[in-house]
Amino acid sequence: MAQKNNLNCLSQSKKSSIRNPYQQAKFPDFRRLSVLTMMLSAPILLWVVIANSYAGEGDGSIHGNGNHVKNAFIATRAGIGKRFAKRSRNALENGRSSKSYLSDFANEDEPHFREMAFVLSGESQIRTFDAYMEPDVSTFYRDENDGTTTASGNGNRDSADRRRVVTPEFKGQAGKFINVSPFHLMLYWDDGRDGVRIADLPPFEAAGTATFPVHKFFLSRNIPKKHNDKDDDDEDMEIMERIHMQRGESVYIYNAFDKGLAKVEELDDDELELYHLQINNIEFAKQYREFTGREWLSLYPLRSKPMYNMWNADYYKQQHWVATKETHFVKEPPEHLLGRLSDNEMHRDRSDPIKRDHRKLEQYRSSSSVNVTMEEGGDIDIGVQSDEEPESESESDAFLNMTLTVLSTHPRVFEIKNFLSPVEVDHIVHMATGMKLSLSTTSGSDGRDARSDTRTRTSKNSWVNRSRSPIMDSIYARAADLMQIDEALLRHRNEKEDNEHHFAKKGHNTSHKYGAAHRRSNAEDLQLVHYSTSEQYTAHHDFSYPSLHHQDQPARFATLLLYLNEGMKGGQTTFPRWRNGHTGKKLTVEPEIGKAILFYNQLPDGNMDDLSQHAAEPVQHGEKWLINLWTWDPSFR
Repeated sequence: MAQKNNLNCLSQSKKSSIRNPYQQAKFPDFRRLSVLTMMLSAPILLWVVIANSYAGEGDGSIHGNGNHVKNAFIATRAGIGKRFAKRSRNALENGRSSKSYLSDFANEDEPHFREMAFVLSGESQIRTFDAYMEPDVSTFYRDENDGTTTASGNGNRDSADRRRVVTPEFKGQAGKFINVSPFHLMLYWDDGRDGVRIADLPPFEAAGTATFPVHKFFLSRNIPKKHNDKDDDDEDMEIMERIHMQRGESVYIYNAFDKGLAKVEELDDDELELYHLQINNIEFAKQYREFTGREWLSLYPLRSKPMYNMWNADYYKQQHWVATKETHFVKEPPEHLLGRLSDNEMHRDRSDPIKRDHRKLEQYRSSSSVNVTMEEGGDIDIGVQSDEEPESESESDAFLNMTLTVLSTHPRVFEIKNFLSPVEVDHIVHMATGMKLSLSTTSGSDGRDARSDTRTRTSKNSWVNRSRSPIMDSIYARAADLMQIDEALLRHRNEKEDNEHHFAKKGHNTSHKYGAAHRRSNAEDLQLVHYSTSEQYTAHHDFSYPSLHHQDQPARFATLLLYLNEGMKGGQTTFPRWRNGHTGKKLTVEPEIGKAILFYNQLPDGNMDDLSQHAAEPVQHGEKWLINLWTWDPSFR
């Protein structure tokens, strides 16, 4: 629902910083009110909600005038006074900067960082690292009626306090293989025959795959054939190492120097630099695991903390609220308004209301409307409702309120209902395939949506660029607001924009990462995926292992899944290794039209999140449509 809101972002958790995509919004500060009087009478039910959020120094601050967004908010079930709503909307409009800046999300306020002191081999210097420590599983439970119980079936607080992590039924894990040698190796899965090639392993590089403890691999090297061999191949495959995966052991190292097959003194300068980098990384990984109990899957010291905000996921059903001006399209514009956007249109000043709606599409989008609603068994969704006609053009600006609900804390998984409208769902499929899905919010009994005769081709998956249409551009910008990322980072930027945006984090040397050489989008094109009956995607990770030659270690940071249909049997998205204290079964997410799922592939300290492993369950009947939006940190390679 499109909503006009005096509140740009709320978090139910008092520890969560307010994240405001429109930078300089100013609101009344009610934190000095030490006592709130709640009056309850028969005709009127009064709800008082205070969402007190803060932004610490160096985190959550808004570049521009340097203001931090700090406020408490009071709402009533009957609605907020029109005067207060009007004043807040005007403050938001008047306080908006003419420029767009990237908020400084350095994650320094992460409450679960612990300083790890360590010494690398051959050094006497004590180094420190902010390591992410997983909190006690008992803290994941705040509501005794949240649908989870202890093993005894008793959901009371005393039992919850004694929770322990339940071992998942799924036994999969990440497998990372490091080649500490000057040889070019190849990684094979050992199928008992010739092997299945998984990846190349250049000297001192790493590669990986999702795997199980029962799996076996081998590393091979191609060597010249002997002269008396008569077959056509010029090389033989020599197996250098056999690996049998062990439970809880994800990192495996082939070290030719320890085996006496290579000598450090014979390396050239470039090889020696890579050798020391990988050796230091391995030593760091050992101490990181001893400190955290978790495998280090990144590359020290090149891999930094994520440059983006990461929404807190402290407990189940925790909610965050974000307001965006990228409201739903509820009516499809005519074809002549849906053409590809030019470079000038993509680089337009989006803080200017006229330039923002350069194609006059507001009439096809949802109008302003905000309500204070209570979901059954849930928490209050806060907003402002007013039947008063807007007195000026600035007051007619509509907002869409998006609610992120925590489904899992480890990995961090959020559900966002109604992220897309039915019109937008239909448009996405049409852009990718040439066909249209039904605009109905429910599917037929067989799990299939009705299609129009405009279908021109079928596709297992295809890609849609942001500039393909104004609707696609709006969806990207809405996703940026949801993730609290400057929308300019999700598209190509020109030189002027590059100079105007502040892409570096405080306290981090990012000169080699950003600037004139870094103007392409940090997001991939939207990938549309279609699953027919019996098709699936087994448990996997979205992250990869960047080359040592990439100084900024680019990798997928966040995954946004957008469901385009519902009603099929099967086809759920599952997280089989989610950390919890009540079940070993998978976390299961049911597809719903327009719903989004956001999860992070990285941890706040820059490590890859092994628990982000997820699967698309087999479609048992019908079909499934969805799109993926992958955002990279710090850049897309």
